[in-house]
Amino acid sequence: MKQNKMLWIAVAMVFSLFVFSVIVEADDHHHRSNHYKYEYRDHDFYDDHDDYDDEEDDYKGQHIFKTKNSKEYWFKWSRIAEQPKEFGKLPINEEGEVLLKIENAEPIKINAIPSGSQLLVPLETVAKYLGATSTIYPNSEIIEITKGEKHLIVRNNSRVVYENMRKTPMQSPIIKQNNDYYIAISVLANGLGFEIKEIVENNEIQLKG
Repeated sequence: MKQNKMLWIAVAMVFSLFVFSVIVEADDHHHRSNHYKYEYRDHDFYDDHDDYDDEEDDYKGQHIFKTKNSKEYWFKWSRIAEQPKEFGKLPINEEGEVLLKIENAEPIKINAIPSGSQLLVPLETVAKYLGATSTIYPNSEIIEITKGEKHLIVRNNSRVVYENMRKTPMQSPIIKQNNDYYIAISVLANGLGFEIKEIVENNEIQLKG
């Protein structure tokens, strides 16, 4: 009787170890697959392919890319493919420090870079302040930003953003400066569900969301 009991205990232990190894292997496979996805393959999917001047190629039927826009503003992501004829006034004219503030939170100091019609801000710092997580894949320089159901994928030097897996244009490309990636604040804030106050007072940019 005792031998049978010991046998069953041994069988149970072997079975538990087998199940555990399968779970660990599956989790490891998922991690490696996700890493592989962004670092080593699907580069065609995440590459620039952002010659939006030729709107007829990949975007037929997607009116969002064909809407004529005569003026581009730094505080609102227009999601328009063509280059604007006019730029709205930027809150700063040269690279420098500004305050960023969301409701019910202390403001933070960030470096901001004017670029055409857009104001570029450090992606990781601002994403974290807005409650999002960002993952950088250094080999491909792809950055994934998530907050709840909001999901953005961008790439260094690209003017393309995948907004919830929909390919969408932005006016200024991602840039890298001093080991920080910079993105248009309109893209990052609007893409994560925030509105940007147009009026900037006391060098403070305010977000609502």
